[in-house]
Amino acid sequence: MSAAVSASIGLYWVRSRIGIVFTRNLKLLRLHARHTFRLALPAMAANLATPVGLAYLVASLSAFGTSALAAMTVLDRVIQFSYCAFFALPGALAPVLGQNIGASRDDRVRSAVVFTRRLVVCYGLAVWLVLLLCGGMIADLYQLGDEARAVFMAFCLWGGGLWVLIGLDFVAIAVFLTMNRSWWVAVFAWLRATAGTVPFVFAGTHWFGSSGALPGMFTGNALIALISITTASLTAKRFFTSRAPVMSIGAH
Repeated sequence: MSAAVSASIGLYWVRSRIGIVFTRNLKLLRLHARHTFRLALPAMAANLATPVGLAYLVASLSAFGTSALAAMTVLDRVIQFSYCAFFALPGALAPVLGQNIGASRDDRVRSAVVFTRRLVVCYGLAVWLVLLLCGGMIADLYQLGDEARAVFMAFCLWGGGLWVLIGLDFVAIAVFLTMNRSWWVAVFAWLRATAGTVPFVFAGTHWFGSSGALPGMFTGNALIALISITTASLTAKRFFTSRAPVMSIGAH
């Protein structure tokens, strides 16, 4: 219902502002469908990866009883709330990058990426500080037992810092989507869910018990994020270099 309402409002505003025409043109439909699915298919493949990684994490925590799973439930809500700005980044940054790429304003594209990266670091550090200061109070609020509290506090101590790096990965996603490398989004999503999750969760639980599961997973995710960020930087560099001759010809 909410999706139908938001879609209706969006169509209304688009029609009232730019005069969208609701006529059927199969040629245009095929053209736009091809462009849409070029971005949509990698995004769909990436979304399928997250449940795989979470399934292994939950299966690993279930061996430590319901208390550890209770901590996982609380952490899921805390992460969704605390890092909501990170989850919104690709949808907010990609249109800005795309618009300025279309306008041949590469300087603005670079500025937007640099500014967003700084924002992610500052926001991530601020959230980490809040978690360090308020983690105990949050655990008391949810009446977490000893096992659950250990899992939750381990995240507040280590996971918050690792999420600064994971947050930068969302900037990389926007870069991949706007610079013709959309399938890298799916590649790194599956790397996070497999190589960045399974061995690290296994090692974390083996050495530290239930409290090592989430820090282990986020350590692996952060390492994959570093690779993704580096790849995105190289992608952007190559993209701007390849555009330079074309833009110089257009200027003449």
